[in-house]
Amino acid sequence: MPAHPPDVDAPDDTLWWRFRGQSRFGHALVALGGFVVWAAAYAYWLDAAGGGLWLVVAESGEAVVLRREAMQVASAACWLWFGLAFTIGRGGPFLNTAVYPLLAIVLGPFAVSLAVAGQFPGSFTGGPPVSGTLILDSIAIFLPGALLGTALVGGFLLVSYFVTGTGPAWEEKHMPEAWHEYKAEVERRHGGGEERP
Repeated sequence: MPAHPPDVDAPDDTLWWRFRGQSRFGHALVALGGFVVWAAAYAYWLDAAGGGLWLVVAESGEAVVLRREAMQVASAACWLWFGLAFTIGRGGPFLNTAVYPLLAIVLGPFAVSLAVAGQFPGSFTGGPPVSGTLILDSIAIFLPGALLGTALVGGFLLVSYFVTGTGPAWEEKHMPEAWHEYKAEVERRHGGGEERP
């Protein structure tokens, strides 16, 4: 295992929970890239499958169904982006696997609607704020991307740790100082770890 560098800026890593060796600007580009991927996949699906971006605000039942399908496709594309970013140690470990994709999925339809038509579709703004249908629709929208992202990151970690044995070296190279401190503390509490140099 490579030597752990002692001169990592821990407060900055803790604040941003970013992977080691990247700037805040680089981290922001990864996050922005995921949002752009989400919006592009969403717009592409509406245009290709429905015949135009006017569907972002259309009120017909067909438009609502097409928007739901577009959100599923965009969700998968977005989680794929952040999963790949995780494997190369860019963005943030927890942010890539949960926060950024969820923010893109929740805010994306509103942002695209505002950018394309200058308004929200009524199906987003009307009706009760929480209903059984909304919950089921949300699960259907989140699930494809969440499964893809989990499979990609989980598969990468399984292969790294249990097949190639490169997991500890990857962790040492990419995970921020805050992660190493947390891991060392857990190991000390369970009596199995040594102090990190």
